[in-house]
Amino acid sequence: MKRFFFFFLTIIITSCSLEEVKEQEESSVDVPKTVLVNAKITSVKKGRVFYTAEVEKAMTYDERNYSEVHKIIFKQYDKDGKVSAEGQADTAKVQTKSNNAELFDNISIYAREEETSIEAEYLNWENEKKWLTSNRNDNLRPYKDQDLVVVKKDDGTIISGRGFKADLNEKVVDFSNGVEGIIVAEKGDSDE
Repeated sequence: MKRFFFFFLTIIITSCSLEEVKEQEESSVDVPKTVLVNAKITSVKKGRVFYTAEVEKAMTYDERNYSEVHKIIFKQYDKDGKVSAEGQADTAKVQTKSNNAELFDNISIYAREEETSIEAEYLNWENEKKWLTSNRNDNLRPYKDQDLVVVKKDDGTIISGRGFKADLNEKVVDFSNGVEGIIVAEKGDSDE
């Protein structure tokens, strides 16, 4: 009987230990490898500053190739070192291998060359294609529930709508639903 009890006790202890190790391994994926608080991040490519970001909190998860940033204010620089774009968002989630990103809440981006700003509550950046969209990859939502995006130009043009897509390679903006706004005609254009 003592042998059976000892054998049974060994199995229970081993089982508990294995479960504990398995839980620790699973939970380590959710523990950030790096945490930065109230930080300024500078990215340098080929010896020049590519972008800077001030963040309230940034966390990297190496196992998932993923970073999450809270309260971000960023600037992107052109080849001459001048600010080409700047913006902010409450949250950014970045896939570190692809540089695809999702931006959430209070998003505001201004592109200087295009003299255009974009305001939204959600945007998705597809780095390889250079597409910025309001697609949350859940095609089940009807258009009236899709996120509203507002595009403003310095000339006074304002366009808002749902189903937003900007192709930065082609410099084309498209809305698929609920588009409205005011387009300011260029000087020299006439209604005739």
